[in-house]
Amino acid sequence: MIPIPYEQAQNISKISAVRHGFFGRIGINETNDFNCSLTVGGQPEQAKINRNIAKNAIAGENAKLAYVHQIHSSDVVTIDKKILTPQKLSPQKADALVTSTKGVALSILTADCCPILFADKEAKIIGAAHAGWQGAVNGIIANTINAMIDLGAEKENIIAAFGPTISSASYEIGAKRAKDIINANHRAEQFIFIPTNSRREHFDLPNFVFNELKIAGVKNIEQTGGCTAKNPTKYFSHRYASNNKNTQGRQISIISLQ
Repeated sequence: MIPIPYEQAQNISKISAVRHGFFGRIGINETNDFNCSLTVGGQPEQAKINRNIAKNAIAGENAKLAYVHQIHSSDVVTIDKKILTPQKLSPQKADALVTSTKGVALSILTADCCPILFADKEAKIIGAAHAGWQGAVNGIIANTINAMIDLGAEKENIIAAFGPTISSASYEIGAKRAKDIINANHRAEQFIFIPTNSRREHFDLPNFVFNELKIAGVKNIEQTGGCTAKNPTKYFSHRYASNNKNTQGRQISIISLQ
């Protein structure tokens, strides 16, 4: 079997007790997009297989995959063995997960939104967050960090990496959404602009996420991967798919304690 492609951030890769990866749409062969969504893409059984392949690649066959029903919220779930055994048929609604339990693979699905992975190498506590504009402006980053601190992490020891995300050039939002974003978080205003080749507002989600991580006290931050909308053969992009009648899907990002 051809190894599944994924990208890694150097700052998390240096932690021997942590494994992680940001996956894209490139699968184990040229005919199978690596869609990991059970609800988008039309092939839920294949998505289950793909999720398991991704989990095994990062955390091994014996690890358990933890996930949530993502709703663009700022809610965080703390995962432990009790929650995972047995696995709930209906996962909890939230947009981030944290754990201090070994053998648990925290996972997030995205297709333009920002996947963020966190790790405290001293306390051996990890987190994963799905930051679309709603979650990002409403505090998903600070809430994830606070949930890690509740488990024993130290803010100054937390490092973060975020993966493939829609870039500002491709993320047109318009005046109404720009107003909604600013009303929710005034710090977002400096990341909203009208490009010279456009008449409508755009939002710089990656740099807003970077700024929110800094404000939350994270000093070691890294971005990896490219713009999802500009690289539709490499990543799933909801924006590109909607505009071009392309195949929908979601890529997975995973982090696990060894």
